[in-house]
Amino acid sequence: MENFTDLHINDLRLNKKQFNRFLSIGLIFILFGYFYIVSPYFKYKTEEKKTNLEYETSKANMQKYTIEALKYHELSKNLKSELNRIKNEIHGFPDKLARSLDLINSGENNTSAFQQSQQSRNLNNRLGIPDSIVNYNDRVEWYINNWFEGITNDIRENIINPTIKSKLDTAIKSRNNIETLATNAIHTINDHIKSIDPDFWYSYQDGKLPVARNLEDVVEESLRPVFKEIDTIINISKNIEVDLRNKIKKDSLDIIQYNANIIKIEERIESVESPIGKIPLNLVDFVQLFPILIVILIVMLTNYIYKCVRLVNILRTKLNKMKIEKNEITFQNLTNCWFLPPYRNIFHLFMLVISVLIIVGIYILSVLHVIDHSEMFISFTGAEESFRKNLFFIAYGIGILIFFGCFWYIQKHIKSTVVADNNQL
Repeated sequence: MENFTDLHINDLRLNKKQFNRFLSIGLIFILFGYFYIVSPYFKYKTEEKKTNLEYETSKANMQKYTIEALKYHELSKNLKSELNRIKNEIHGFPDKLARSLDLINSGENNTSAFQQSQQSRNLNNRLGIPDSIVNYNDRVEWYINNWFEGITNDIRENIINPTIKSKLDTAIKSRNNIETLATNAIHTINDHIKSIDPDFWYSYQDGKLPVARNLEDVVEESLRPVFKEIDTIINISKNIEVDLRNKIKKDSLDIIQYNANIIKIEERIESVESPIGKIPLNLVDFVQLFPILIVILIVMLTNYIYKCVRLVNILRTKLNKMKIEKNEITFQNLTNCWFLPPYRNIFHLFMLVISVLIIVGIYILSVLHVIDHSEMFISFTGAEESFRKNLFFIAYGIGILIFFGCFWYIQKHIKSTVVADNNQL
């Protein structure tokens, strides 16, 4: 009987030793595996995913700003060409008006009413003057007003409207509103035309010439802010394009570095040893199976705790049947397990609680990482491996149930041991 008791005592010592070994190796494996492999892997994958997104966004924006810069450059070129044409037309206005006045006046110098009527009709057809206007001064006034109106319409249709219609994202980049600048320009030109003396056409040097030159200057000065703003947008777009090119280059280098870091993490797996030995897994498989390995560790620890509890009960029963004088101190020395009650040292209980919290906490973090990065279940062909993903997610859920089941199972046997011990007192 004593040999049988010694055998159980040896078994208890062996199981305590195994529990301590698996707990220590398991904690090292969990901490090392998570902080040295799992956490850095997901950190680099998150940064890589973010950088890839920024890389694609930068490429799209660069294309956008390149097109925008080209568009505004072409717009500026066309508008400047139109402005030069209009300025040339205004510049030649005095001579054109003088020729037109000669034509209009030639119709008034005919003595024959019939000939005058015919020449007036021919003149009106050439200058566009309505036949209903017969008075010389009225015809001159109509011609001048029509010419001014034509100039303003020309400016509006060929400079102002194209500027307003062609804007893209100017609200963000432009300090001023181009539409407002363009509208102000046409108002300034119209106000200047209204302020011109209607009798200016009587004199060439003191009337026609200064009016044309002033109008030319007003048109150029009024449209200067519009062209300046267009040039500003072109320069800003080009600067943004340069910045985006630099960012794309930097993101490309970062992606290469992230991939290199992930390769280094994969090499670390070779130095990891779990409680069940070396793990022949690649990086992705290791990350996916890491929570399941933690569950296996919990099951193994639960098994050793259960064996210790059972052996303690057997030894208590055997010693009682041997009717040896009960020595509680001797019995506790023989059956003492630091991870089972009664805890002689608060430090033992603290260590047990900390160990459980570390194991459960890292399990939950690892599972959340995998769930948050479900793209790791995408195959090389780009298709999602739904079955494999769901299988792992179900396994993680079962792992939580196993945790609760193990804790309940151990608590149940510990309580039964305490009840049995109290009944024997």
